[in-house]
Amino acid sequence: MAIALRIAGLVLLLVGAAPPQDGARQARLMDRIERMLVLPKGAQPFARYGRNYALAAPDTVRAVYIVPPSPSTSTACTVVLPGDRSRPCSRAEIAEMAREENAAIAGQARAGQRRWYAKASSLPLVDDGGCTVVTIEYSISRNRILSTACNGVG
Repeated sequence: MAIALRIAGLVLLLVGAAPPQDGARQARLMDRIERMLVLPKGAQPFARYGRNYALAAPDTVRAVYIVPPSPSTSTACTVVLPGDRSRPCSRAEIAEMAREENAAIAGQARAGQRRWYAKASSLPLVDDGGCTVVTIEYSISRNRILSTACNGVG
Protein backbone atom coordinates (compact mmCIF):
# COMPACT_ATOMS: atom_id res chain seq x y z
CA MET A 1 0.00 0.00 0.00
CA ALA A 2 2.79 2.44 0.95
CA ILE A 3 4.63 1.59 -2.29
CA ALA A 4 1.47 2.22 -4.34
CA LEU A 5 1.04 5.62 -2.68
CA ARG A 6 4.68 6.53 -3.36
CA ILE A 7 4.31 5.51 -7.01
CA ALA A 8 1.08 7.50 -7.30
CA GLY A 9 2.81 10.51 -5.71
CA LEU A 10 5.77 10.18 -8.08
CA VAL A 11 3.42 9.98 -11.07
CA LEU A 12 1.61 13.13 -9.91
CA LEU A 13 4.92 14.91 -9.39
CA LEU A 14 6.12 13.95 -12.87
CA VAL A 15 2.83 14.89 -14.52
CA GLY A 16 2.81 18.23 -12.72
CA ALA A 17 6.34 18.95 -13.93
CA ALA A 18 5.61 17.98 -17.51
CA PRO A 19 5.55 20.79 -20.07
CA PRO A 20 2.07 21.86 -21.14
CA GLN A 21 0.66 20.02 -24.13
CA ASP A 22 0.25 21.79 -27.46
CA GLY A 23 -3.51 22.00 -26.87
CA ALA A 24 -2.99 24.13 -23.76
CA ARG A 25 -0.55 26.42 -25.61
CA GLN A 26 -2.96 26.77 -28.50
CA ALA A 27 -5.82 27.62 -26.13
CA ARG A 28 -3.69 30.31 -24.45
CA LEU A 29 -2.78 31.81 -27.84
CA MET A 30 -6.41 31.88 -28.94
CA ASP A 31 -7.42 33.42 -25.60
CA ARG A 32 -4.77 36.15 -25.96
CA ILE A 33 -5.82 37.02 -29.48
CA GLU A 34 -9.51 37.10 -28.58
CA ARG A 35 -8.89 39.34 -25.54
CA MET A 36 -7.03 42.01 -27.52
CA LEU A 37 -8.87 41.79 -30.83
CA VAL A 38 -10.88 44.73 -32.12
CA LEU A 39 -12.94 43.62 -35.10
CA PRO A 40 -12.83 45.93 -38.13
CA LYS A 41 -15.59 48.37 -38.97
CA GLY A 42 -18.43 46.53 -40.68
CA ALA A 43 -17.72 43.22 -38.92
CA GLN A 44 -20.46 41.10 -37.38
CA PRO A 45 -20.75 40.66 -33.60
CA PHE A 46 -17.93 38.44 -32.26
CA ALA A 47 -20.27 35.58 -31.25
CA ARG A 48 -21.50 35.12 -34.83
CA TYR A 49 -18.06 34.03 -36.05
CA GLY A 50 -16.57 30.57 -36.15
CA ARG A 51 -12.92 31.15 -35.26
CA ASN A 52 -10.27 29.12 -37.08
CA TYR A 53 -6.58 29.30 -36.07
CA ALA A 54 -3.21 27.89 -37.17
CA LEU A 55 0.48 28.71 -37.07
CA ALA A 56 1.34 30.52 -40.31
CA ALA A 57 5.04 30.71 -39.32
CA PRO A 58 6.95 29.75 -36.16
CA ASP A 59 6.15 33.14 -34.60
CA THR A 60 2.85 33.98 -36.32
CA VAL A 61 -0.70 32.79 -35.78
CA ARG A 62 -3.20 33.27 -38.59
CA ALA A 63 -6.87 33.31 -37.72
CA VAL A 64 -9.78 33.22 -40.13
CA TYR A 65 -13.09 34.19 -38.55
CA ILE A 66 -16.10 33.19 -40.64
CA VAL A 67 -19.81 33.74 -40.13
CA PRO A 68 -20.81 30.19 -41.06
CA PRO A 69 -23.24 29.98 -43.96
CA SER A 70 -26.51 28.17 -43.56
CA PRO A 71 -26.85 25.10 -45.76
CA SER A 72 -28.64 26.00 -48.96
CA THR A 73 -32.16 24.69 -49.34
CA SER A 74 -32.41 25.79 -52.97
CA THR A 75 -32.33 23.21 -55.71
CA ALA A 76 -32.15 25.88 -58.41
CA CYS A 77 -29.06 25.22 -60.45
CA THR A 78 -27.91 25.90 -63.98
CA VAL A 79 -24.92 24.53 -65.85
CA VAL A 80 -23.45 27.08 -68.26
CA LEU A 81 -22.49 25.56 -71.59
CA PRO A 82 -20.34 26.95 -74.43
CA GLY A 83 -22.03 29.32 -76.85
CA ASP A 84 -24.20 31.16 -74.31
CA ARG A 85 -26.25 28.04 -73.68
CA SER A 86 -27.25 26.48 -70.38
CA ARG A 87 -29.19 23.59 -68.94
CA PRO A 88 -30.70 22.77 -65.55
CA CYS A 89 -28.49 20.74 -63.21
CA SER A 90 -29.21 17.05 -62.92
CA ARG A 91 -30.28 15.54 -59.60
CA ALA A 92 -26.81 13.98 -59.30
CA GLU A 93 -25.14 17.40 -59.80
CA ILE A 94 -27.41 19.01 -57.21
CA ALA A 95 -26.66 16.18 -54.74
CA GLU A 96 -22.90 16.55 -55.36
CA MET A 97 -23.05 20.31 -54.75
CA ALA A 98 -24.97 19.71 -51.51
CA ARG A 99 -22.30 17.19 -50.36
CA GLU A 100 -19.50 19.65 -51.17
CA GLU A 101 -21.31 22.49 -49.39
CA ASN A 102 -21.92 20.35 -46.28
CA ALA A 103 -18.27 19.23 -46.25
CA ALA A 104 -17.09 22.85 -46.48
CA ILE A 105 -19.37 23.89 -43.61
CA ALA A 106 -18.26 20.91 -41.48
CA GLY A 107 -14.60 21.79 -42.13
CA GLN A 108 -14.74 25.05 -40.19
CA ALA A 109 -15.59 26.16 -36.68
CA ARG A 110 -19.25 26.83 -35.95
CA ALA A 111 -20.51 30.22 -34.77
CA GLY A 112 -19.25 30.91 -31.25
CA GLN A 113 -16.71 28.08 -31.41
CA ARG A 114 -13.04 27.93 -32.28
CA ARG A 115 -10.78 25.33 -33.84
CA TRP A 116 -7.00 24.96 -34.16
CA TYR A 117 -5.67 23.52 -37.42
CA ALA A 118 -2.39 21.63 -37.75
CA LYS A 119 -1.34 23.72 -40.78
CA ALA A 120 -2.23 27.19 -42.02
CA SER A 121 -2.84 25.68 -45.45
CA SER A 122 -5.74 23.73 -43.90
CA LEU A 123 -7.56 26.87 -42.74
CA PRO A 124 -10.84 27.57 -44.52
CA LEU A 125 -10.22 29.62 -47.65
CA VAL A 126 -12.77 32.20 -48.75
CA ASP A 127 -11.90 34.55 -51.61
CA ASP A 128 -14.52 37.17 -50.82
CA GLY A 129 -17.32 37.55 -48.30
CA GLY A 130 -16.70 41.07 -47.07
CA CYS A 131 -16.83 41.28 -43.28
CA THR A 132 -18.43 37.85 -42.92
CA VAL A 133 -14.78 36.74 -43.19
CA VAL A 134 -12.09 38.43 -41.08
CA THR A 135 -8.40 37.46 -41.31
CA ILE A 136 -6.07 38.15 -38.39
CA GLU A 137 -2.27 37.87 -38.10
CA TYR A 138 -0.76 37.73 -34.60
CA SER A 139 2.91 37.85 -33.52
CA ILE A 140 3.58 35.46 -30.65
CA SER A 141 6.90 37.00 -29.56
CA ARG A 142 5.57 40.56 -29.64
CA ASN A 143 2.16 39.57 -28.20
CA ARG A 144 0.62 41.85 -30.78
CA ILE A 145 -1.99 41.66 -33.51
CA LEU A 146 -0.22 42.57 -36.74
CA SER A 147 -3.28 42.90 -38.96
CA THR A 148 -7.04 42.50 -38.92
CA ALA A 149 -9.01 42.84 -42.14
CA CYS A 150 -12.32 41.95 -43.70
CA ASN A 151 -12.13 40.00 -46.94
CA GLY A 152 -12.87 41.74 -50.18
CA VAL A 153 -16.17 41.51 -51.98
CA GLY A 154 -16.10 39.37 -55.15
